[in-house]
Amino acid sequence: MRTICLRVFSLMLLALWMSGCTIIDEIGQQAATQPNNRPLPTHPLYVLTMSVGKVGINQLVIVDPITWQVTQQVPLLSEAPDNLSRDPQGRIWMGYSEDQRVQVFAPDGRLLKTLTACLDPYLIIHFAAGRAFISCFQSGFYAAVVVVDLQSLEIVKQVDIRIDGDIFLLGPSAINKDEFLTLGGSYKVGRAVIIETNTLKMMQPILITPNSTIDQVLAYQNSFLLLNSYPTGDDNLLIVSPKATPMVSARKLAAQGALWGAFDGNMLYIYHNAELRNLGNYPFRAISRLDLTTNNSVLWPLPDHWNARDIAIVNGEILLAHSIFQKPEESGLYRFDPVTGKLTMLVNIPGAHRILPPAP
Repeated sequence: MRTICLRVFSLMLLALWMSGCTIIDEIGQQAATQPNNRPLPTHPLYVLTMSVGKVGINQLVIVDPITWQVTQQVPLLSEAPDNLSRDPQGRIWMGYSEDQRVQVFAPDGRLLKTLTACLDPYLIIHFAAGRAFISCFQSGFYAAVVVVDLQSLEIVKQVDIRIDGDIFLLGPSAINKDEFLTLGGSYKVGRAVIIETNTLKMMQPILITPNSTIDQVLAYQNSFLLLNSYPTGDDNLLIVSPKATPMVSARKLAAQGALWGAFDGNMLYIYHNAELRNLGNYPFRAISRLDLTTNNSVLWPLPDHWNARDIAIVNGEILLAHSIFQKPEESGLYRFDPVTGKLTMLVNIPGAHRILPPAP
């Protein structure tokens, strides 16, 4: 979670920025996202790229996972996009950090609509019950979830998340058929807030293990899996079961530093990097596989200091987004072979940040 002081300062700058640059930015983007002559792959894979300082460019990159060729490169707004997701109609959604906008793209990358949703809608957008659920950082003292109808693309409700006597710094989220779960809280107390996807009713917050650092939440069956990258014990994986009497349990993983996860059936693959939560040099990187039915796990080491920004399972293969801004020629999508331990670059994409696998 980000600090309150940074967010408040950023929001002050936001109003000044939007007064002079928004229209020009969107007009230029709209012109650049018109249909092109390149055919859309049968099963497109999407990669979100991010710029850092003056290095790189924010783009939505469409890749053919059969040939590993880039077929489209769609320019994005200058504000930092951080996540992307796909709705049931196949449209691509993403929000922007330090901004109010959420954009919806056609599968071929054409810009369909720009929504003015809320403050800081930079987290992953989720879908259920014919609606999109957009998490908003807001002031940092409280958060909100904006609900959008997927047919009209109009906002139908905003659910404010306020905790009496405390703040709610927004964290990651996930969704299943019946519940949307978002994490948040203060620096001392973590909470999971659940909104019913059909009634849009907010349930009583669930307390989470103090001092947990959750970087990703994944929906699995009727529960939510919380990847705890900096546990205080054997609580690398927290499991929230929201039915009837809510429960929070914990499992030990094969290594610390659980950052990103991806499913292949009942198998959960996790990228581990504990350096982000530790002071000093911590070179160990790894991928683990947890069988969620038997609790058996396997751990495969990666080269020291080899950083991945995302993990995905595509056609049974482990893909990693790797980005070195000082070495764009080494950035892109890599395949990891657990048998040989070899990393192979599949496609060079400077600034590769997030992976959206082909639709199942």
